[in-house]
Amino acid sequence: DGGSYFTNGGAPTTSCSDYGHEVYDCNLDDYFNPSPAPGNYLYDHWNLFNSAFLCEAATCGSGTTSGGEPPIAPPPPPVTVVNPPPTAKNPPAEAAFTSSTLARAVGLLRAAARVAVRASDARAALRVGRAYCPNVCRGSLSLYVLRGLGVGHTLSIGRMSFSLRPGQSADLRVPIPAKVRRLLRRNRRLNASLALTANRVTVTRRFTLRAA
Repeated sequence: DGGSYFTNGGAPTTSCSDYGHEVYDCNLDDYFNPSPAPGNYLYDHWNLFNSAFLCEAATCGSGTTSGGEPPIAPPPPPVTVVNPPPTAKNPPAEAAFTSSTLARAVGLLRAAARVAVRASDARAALRVGRAYCPNVCRGSLSLYVLRGLGVGHTLSIGRMSFSLRPGQSADLRVPIPAKVRRLLRRNRRLNASLALTANRVTVTRRFTLRAA
């Protein structure tokens, strides 16, 4: 139906009068019709237009023997959702402090405080506060006797460092050495200072030791 064919007598016969362009089915009623109307033979018979081999690459699917509807593209494959691995939990970070908030967090000894010490007690210790993690987890504390009141030069009382796990707490306490106790028994009063460093902040205090 697309051009010449031979009859029983051998003479060529043509069914199409339009040879200016390529034609699949001259009258669109034998085997190829892109959109057959109701009543057309190809409307409800096998239509080559619906062949899977003639469809567009983006919509190719299985062919159909009914007319009127274009080929249906196959459904996309199912998507498998993979749960992401759990996110690692980092340890709690220490809170950011200023010198004032750090002093309040540990209940640090007030400036100009007068602290009574039993100079005759070999186990005497100076408590200046208490650290609690996760607010304050690690740091260091240093205490000194200052010049004056019978003391010719600065004298170290002691130093301590602490490192705590979350939920732990510790007293900020430094034992008083014998040489400081002797000075205290002799002078009855000593000027002292402390320096607490924690959370990248340093707090200093001056206070007075007195013999109890």
